[in-house]
Amino acid sequence: MTTPADNKNMLSKAFWKSRKGQRIFCIAGLIASVLFLLVQFGGDLGSFFPGRGSKNTLERELKKLQQDQERLKAELADLDAVRTVADSKFIDAWKKSVNGVPEVELRAMIEKTAKDMELRLNNISTVRKTTFNKDLALLELDVSVMTDLDTLTKFLLAVDKLKPALYWRRFEIRMANMFGMPGVNFSGTLRCGSDERPETVSERKKSPDPEQGKAVVK
Repeated sequence: MTTPADNKNMLSKAFWKSRKGQRIFCIAGLIASVLFLLVQFGGDLGSFFPGRGSKNTLERELKKLQQDQERLKAELADLDAVRTVADSKFIDAWKKSVNGVPEVELRAMIEKTAKDMELRLNNISTVRKTTFNKDLALLELDVSVMTDLDTLTKFLLAVDKLKPALYWRRFEIRMANMFGMPGVNFSGTLRCGSDERPETVSERKKSPDPEQGKAVVK
């Protein structure tokens, strides 16, 4: 128990210079620091020493973050799969630097295929281009023919082997009479993807030079 003499001593400089006074000063400073931190951070010691409830909350938050991470991984995997499929569409697409001007060369390719199959086309339309996005366009042309089923089958199989890859967007087959012989009327629309991405330097080097082969006039 503190006596009046002790209180008097505590107010003296000699007391604070003593070992006992310095110890009390340090303890008082520590208490003041703790009180200051409590005021600054909400006045709750639980924030420094989490209890069971705080631990459970942290565990729930951590589990939620792990679930979000797994969900994001799955979404990224789905996006990569879509990107892979999209990139594969350009493999067999028409490339102007490689295959030529589609409005000319695509039509000529179908005509040659029909000729090789000894098939005379009733009609072949001009090539139409529809922009799908900045990297991809769709090329289409209509074909109609009257022939026997065997010749038509050979033509369809030959078209299926062409590169760049073509496919029938629509077609219609009806039975017909060919000069007293059974035949078929066929009409359909062929479609081809067109790679509209800018050419790379290597592709420009590979593309044919229109000036090559011209005679030099002196």
